[in-house]
Amino acid sequence: MDELKEAVAVEPGDKDLNHNRIPSDDSRIIRACANLVVFDKDDRKVSLAHHTVKEFLLGLWPNATPTLPTFCFDLSKANRELAGVCLTYFHFNAFETQLTHTVDVPAPNMNELVPGIMREVLSPSMFGKGLLSGWSRIQGLRNNFQQSIVSLGRYGRNIHRRKLNLNPEHRLLQYVIEYWLFHTADLTRNDSDLWDLFQNLVLDKRIPFDFRPWKEVSPDREFPYLPILYWAIEEGNVALLNVLMPKGSMPPRYCNRIVSESVAKASTLSSALSIALKRGHLHIWEILLFQVPELQWSQFSERLHGLSASEKNKVVLLAVEGGYLEVTKCLVLNGVADVEWGTADRWLTLVEIALARGHTDIAHLLQLKAPHSLLHLF
Repeated sequence: MDELKEAVAVEPGDKDLNHNRIPSDDSRIIRACANLVVFDKDDRKVSLAHHTVKEFLLGLWPNATPTLPTFCFDLSKANRELAGVCLTYFHFNAFETQLTHTVDVPAPNMNELVPGIMREVLSPSMFGKGLLSGWSRIQGLRNNFQQSIVSLGRYGRNIHRRKLNLNPEHRLLQYVIEYWLFHTADLTRNDSDLWDLFQNLVLDKRIPFDFRPWKEVSPDREFPYLPILYWAIEEGNVALLNVLMPKGSMPPRYCNRIVSESVAKASTLSSALSIALKRGHLHIWEILLFQVPELQWSQFSERLHGLSASEKNKVVLLAVEGGYLEVTKCLVLNGVADVEWGTADRWLTLVEIALARGHTDIAHLLQLKAPHSLLHLF
């Protein structure tokens, strides 16, 4: 409940959390949702009253009344709304000012400071001790170098990292840290009001707590964003890949790195590519096969060999349903689709699925590259 109350109080462009907008009465949130949600006062959790409420809100009921769309929304718009909340939250000034604080230092007393510095530098040697002692007598200082004790540190600028305790004031913070990448996964450069905040958060933003799930620093200085690339491929996050392609294409040096590292079986990238395929992240493979053509055939085919027959079958179906032309090319031209889909009925089913989804280019490809035993069908 506390997280929800903060979430509804955040508006785009806010520089800090506006406590005046946070409802003070829990019941206000519940009343606003009518009987669609329930509130457990013991654990303070808010949940949908029934699983059909989600179907209702998403407009999944086939017999919906004409007025139903007024109360419905789609998940992509909901995620974009929450993406705005997360990105605004991370950019609050409160987190910036709590990174460090400085302590004022006194103006230096030169009669104390100069001999102190000379003592630190010269006193280790006998020659230095004699020189410093003579200089002190000339200056008429009361204390010689042996009595001159000065803390040089107190003339420096002292910066201390604060121990943060944000939970009492920022109840939504933990949720934002855990789910910001989920809610921003579908952002594109067309989301102009959010993209700059997202890009800044991915590449540059420094705040006093860990919020990026990948390693902050790449061991390879020439490729500082490799950890982002690995994580994006493994988790199927297209928005992160787009951050690494500022002009709509992968930088050539990163393309070369992807090719060279993909052939090393023990490499992090090679592992990420295999995991992406196993998890069904064909949208990531589609982007990489288009951006880095050298990945085609051998690397894709090699990873397919590591899948079971049922997993390969699923990959073929996902590729045709999703309209992933480059992936489908690899599957068809490597003969993977022939194994499970090589019968007349099943191959025609693939063509029908492609046409039903509007993927005419894939349907045409399937017709041209059908197994020889099925060419008579077309």
